[in-house]
Amino acid sequence: RRDSRYTKSLFAFICYHKFFHLLLKRLRPRLVLTINWYGIRGRALIYTCRILDIKTIDIQHGLAASSHQRYYTKLNKINDLYLPSAFFSWTKTDRDLLNKQFLTKRAYYIGNPSLLQEKSNFKFTEGINYVLLILSVDLPDWLDDFILYLNQMNVSCLVKEHPVNKIKKNLPLYFYSNNLFISETLPINSLLSTKCIGCVTEWRAGILDVLNTGIKCYSIGETGKSYFKLYSEIEKCLN
Repeated sequence: RRDSRYTKSLFAFICYHKFFHLLLKRLRPRLVLTINWYGIRGRALIYTCRILDIKTIDIQHGLAASSHQRYYTKLNKINDLYLPSAFFSWTKTDRDLLNKQFLTKRAYYIGNPSLLQEKSNFKFTEGINYVLLILSVDLPDWLDDFILYLNQMNVSCLVKEHPVNKIKKNLPLYFYSNNLFISETLPINSLLSTKCIGCVTEWRAGILDVLNTGIKCYSIGETGKSYFKLYSEIEKCLN
């Protein structure tokens, strides 16, 4: 089975490389931006750019070096042909941890660009306490009990769903109440003007943006405990 997976991965890499080689020779770009550089397609793209002497920049997407994400650690042991020319990091912690792995500066702090594009038609109600729930790809086992608990405490829940998994398709009808608002994008910065009393997630990196607002942050589950172990500001809870 391992041999079969390796053969399929190698075949996919070669196909991507040939495609990118034809495309990039025709377009002749000076710079290529990537997201998730570590996938087969991403590495084939970076390898092709290296051969054609095209600079590449990886834009952080989700958890990275600060969470010990394996694709952002021990990079100095990887052949440079398969690594981006530079990394754009969401946090200064990620930037510093990446730069420690190289002899020269390679990572740059730019913040999270997606926050600048986030818009929402949600209007916050005065006198209401809110909890922001940031969901990952898979819905956590504790989701039902958590939302019901907030309803009992008369606390409204702002649910920022993952673009891959639409929570509206999975929630029972009784969850649709005045205490629940669901959106793929919620403007983090606007939470400062509300009575947001906390932010909860299982392991999604969006919680790192909330840290800058001073709102109390919590991760629930073993995965979050591992991913955010370098962030003492995030309180880790088990189910």
